[in-house]
Amino acid sequence: MFMYYIFEGADGTGKSSIMMGVYDKLEEQGIDCTYIREPKGRFRELLFEGINPQSAFLVFMADRIDTYKKIDFENELVLSDRSFISSIIYQYLYEGVGNCKLLWELLKFIQIPEINKIFVCHSEEYYGDKSNDYDLFGQRLLRDYYLNIYDILLDRYNVETYHKETSWGKEYKEFLEMIKEKKVLLTNNSEEEHKQCIEKVYNEIIGGL
Repeated sequence: MFMYYIFEGADGTGKSSIMMGVYDKLEEQGIDCTYIREPKGRFRELLFEGINPQSAFLVFMADRIDTYKKIDFENELVLSDRSFISSIIYQYLYEGVGNCKLLWELLKFIQIPEINKIFVCHSEEYYGDKSNDYDLFGQRLLRDYYLNIYDILLDRYNVETYHKETSWGKEYKEFLEMIKEKKVLLTNNSEEEHKQCIEKVYNEIIGGL
């Protein structure tokens, strides 16, 4: 049985360490699972080479197509560190790349597998230079996008389409509803909460097996 769990959140919210904590617990119980990290390999190197947001948007989508082609959609249990959600948050909402119609066409093109849960990690702690007001503003904005992704994307759709129904709008809004339904918030503000997040996700996955 194929199961797909996504771990999302702004940088510094603990998503990677929570995912690996869950992975280790599953492995200890003899449960085979695969973890993937987006972007990977050469795609990840491009990120640190400072490519422009438009190119990053397309590169990351290409990375997902490559990743999905290597997944066994019949039998694998997959834990994913980031996903298409990150492109929505960082490139579309934060960097302002494209519009919701382009976003939807790309999401359909990459053929997203059926998702079990989207675990969104949130922390009030900020990384980096805390004296830099611009950097702190950006981090707060990204966290807000993750916390309120459904409402923000729906509002953006209504603004871009002037509140008029479109030929693709029904499918797009059903996709947004899916995100809202599958999203699970993980609050990670302390070492104790970090352990609780791992336990919560682990129990969620075990319950679905």
